[in-house]
Amino acid sequence: MSVLPPGREAPEIDVLDHHRRKRRLQDFRGDHLALVFHRGTQDPDSVMILERLRDKQELFRSRGIRIAAISTEDIEVLARFASDRRIEFPLLSDIDGEAAETFGVHDGTGAKRVTFLIDDTGGIDRTYEDPDPKLHADELLQDAKFFTRTMHRGG
Repeated sequence: MSVLPPGREAPEIDVLDHHRRKRRLQDFRGDHLALVFHRGTQDPDSVMILERLRDKQELFRSRGIRIAAISTEDIEVLARFASDRRIEFPLLSDIDGEAAETFGVHDGTGAKRVTFLIDDTGGIDRTYEDPDPKLHADELLQDAKFFTRTMHRGG
C-alpha cells in the first residue's frame, strides 16, 4: 500500500497514548492536526523532529494546529521519552502497526517518517514523506499558516 495522498479522508485509528488514554482521530475533529509518524525514540532523525515540534508547540497552538506523534513503540517507552524530553503533545503507540499500515507508512519493521497535515473535518491536506528533521517543524508551520488562512476564508 502506498502513502495516503492529500485529498483523501484520514482513516480512523484506535490507539493508546503515552498516558494510556485511548485516542482516535475523531478526538481531534474540529481542529487541524499534524499527525507525525516516526521511526521511534532511538532514531536520531525522529527525535530531532519531535524535539523541534516540542520547541515550537506554542506557535502551532496559536495557529490552531494540534500535534500527535505515532510510532510502533510500546507505551512505557513513549511515556519515558515524553517525560525525559518534556513532550506535552500525545505520543501514540501503534504497537501492532495497524495505523501505520492503514496510512500506508508501514515498512515491514515499523513506521516510516511521514507527516499528515489533516484539516478540521478529517481530510488529508498535505503529506510529507521523509521530511528533513532540521526543517520539518518550520515547514509545517509555514504550510499551516497558509492552510489556516485558507480555511478561515472558507477555502
